[in-house]
Amino acid sequence: LFRSGLQGIATKHLTPLSDPASPVIELAIESVEKTAPGQNPEIVFNVKQDGAAVDILATPLTRIVFTVAGPTTDYATFWQNTAQGTGATGTLTAEGASFRYKMSTVLPASAAGSYAVGAEAYSQVGTGPRYSAHNPIAYVAVTDAVPEPRHDIVAETSCNNCHYKLNAHGGARNNPEYCVFCHNPNQAGDERIARFE
Repeated sequence: LFRSGLQGIATKHLTPLSDPASPVIELAIESVEKTAPGQNPEIVFNVKQDGAAVDILATPLTRIVFTVAGPTTDYATFWQNTAQGTGATGTLTAEGASFRYKMSTVLPASAAGSYAVGAEAYSQVGTGPRYSAHNPIAYVAVTDAVPEPRHDIVAETSCNNCHYKLNAHGGARNNPEYCVFCHNPNQAGDERIARFE
């Protein structure tokens, strides 16, 4: 009786984002096409909530954003397109049980090597908590014969040893492999870049 009483108290004090009953949003990138210089990349992806497929055209998420960064040898440039939510551009269509998003931004004519494509997505009701998907990453060949992934710098488990669950920018960015798209040494003027003092 005492033990079950403690469990009841603990459950009442969980934050929405740590409550096991809260919705779990998943976004998976299945493929990325049209990744040559000058082309508009097209991303095929799927969305699930609590393990069940979600029709985001009938029941939209609050926000879905795709980010492209490259080259993977050492990120020097990145850009984002919003697929769903405020400021959405490009074309989002159903493709079977999945979805195809054609970006409004083209790969630069100077793009070379391999690039990375990542996503962030969340559901939010009013001013309530954001239930965010983990940021999936896909590597694509631009001029390489096969995609060349970026080398790993830090493991997500290392971040979460201190942060419990890494979540920046309102919780939608939670994968260090995605964070380095923007937070990289080539962003010399960015005050958020780690430096030796």
